[in-house]
Amino acid sequence: MSLESIALYIWLALFSYVIPGPDWLYIAGHTLHSRKAGWVAALGIQSGLLFHMLVGAAGATAVLLVSQQAFYALQLAGAGYLVYLGATTLRGLRQSDTAPQIVRPAAAHYQAIYWKGLLVNILNPKAAIFFISILPQFIRPNGHETMQLFVLGGVDILVGLLWWLCFCAGLDAINRKMNSPKFRWVLECLSGISLLLFGLWMLIKGVSFFLGQQ
Repeated sequence: MSLESIALYIWLALFSYVIPGPDWLYIAGHTLHSRKAGWVAALGIQSGLLFHMLVGAAGATAVLLVSQQAFYALQLAGAGYLVYLGATTLRGLRQSDTAPQIVRPAAAHYQAIYWKGLLVNILNPKAAIFFISILPQFIRPNGHETMQLFVLGGVDILVGLLWWLCFCAGLDAINRKMNSPKFRWVLECLSGISLLLFGLWMLIKGVSFFLGQQ
């Protein structure tokens, strides 16, 4: 692969991370608690891409391209989980004061943050589509296609990790600059509402598709 192709691939990978989505909301919500919590959330999100890379190598992800039913079924599952995360976030804020003291997660909570982040991306059909639509365009038919898929997938995951490190550091710096429990509470509330609305939007799209099939 030429240097130009590598540069274009990295640019496309980075562009896919810059566009806000469920991953932004999930990672931002935890970064407001602490930078470490945000990094753990990002690690979970990126680990979900390992799953898509493996099933992509097995050809299973191709089903999402040839079967709209499979695509929207996965979208419904992801939508339900986003609604759950958003509702859980808002319920936790409702049980606190108007301007709560944000409690940083204990060590025992980081594992839960990681696994929830992993599930967010496993249930994200767009993440799967990246590994079956964009990434294969950079694979050359030379008998080592699977190896190329893993290398390019690894590059995408690494680009994402670097992006999330910068994202968490920047958001945490803003959070510390404001130094206001009220400010953190409002941002976390917005994150919860956004997750909930994003999940409901995906849910409506999925339900509308299946109703249209009847």
